[in-house]
Amino acid sequence: MPSGCQLAYENPGIKKSWEAYKENAPAFLAISGVYVLVGLVELVISLLIYFVILSMTDAGENTINASRIISRVVTFPLSFVSQLSFAMITVIAAIYYQKGEKVTIKETFNHLFRKPLRYIVAGIFYTITLFIGILFCIIPGIIILFITPIYINRVFTTELGIIEAFGESFQSLFHSQNWISFCLISFSAGLLTSIITICTCFIGGLVAIPMCALYIQNLCYSKGILT
Repeated sequence: MPSGCQLAYENPGIKKSWEAYKENAPAFLAISGVYVLVGLVELVISLLIYFVILSMTDAGENTINASRIISRVVTFPLSFVSQLSFAMITVIAAIYYQKGEKVTIKETFNHLFRKPLRYIVAGIFYTITLFIGILFCIIPGIIILFITPIYINRVFTTELGIIEAFGESFQSLFHSQNWISFCLISFSAGLLTSIITICTCFIGGLVAIPMCALYIQNLCYSKGILT
């Protein structure tokens, strides 16, 4: 099983994450561009569907509901591409700390299209478990959110089966003596990233989100959760 490079086991820090971001900025910006582009395409399609339905019916709540349902069905494949491209931000961070070298744009997209079916199935499985977790008292869903960066690392950088990768992610986190501090730091990093992203009208997220992904991957290795 792949392990992290020496750099991964060093203590994380904002300055270190910034330096890592600058080194991998082309890959991060390229995959972020795909995410934004897919989002814009989804928006355009949804608007077109709405105006087409509006031209054939009267404006009202039924028109809005019908356009929403049809839009979700039509853009369903694009939503997978969108989710996958967003997950690739964490994957770039995982690859970087695995090999300790710059991740190129070519390498990023080669990884993205290497096993698309595996990644789609892994995403569906994760979404279902998260939904069930939130459905049952919310707390299980929150726990699943905390293992997300570990799960993405295992799915994209190993040959483990999807269920095995999910189970190992749980074990890696909660068998660690540092799981409480990891969860607290991860939550704080995520909260700070969200604040920066929202306060900068999402533009700051182009930098803050990849930096957060790099920080948390580094945190996983330095806390002994990933080895």
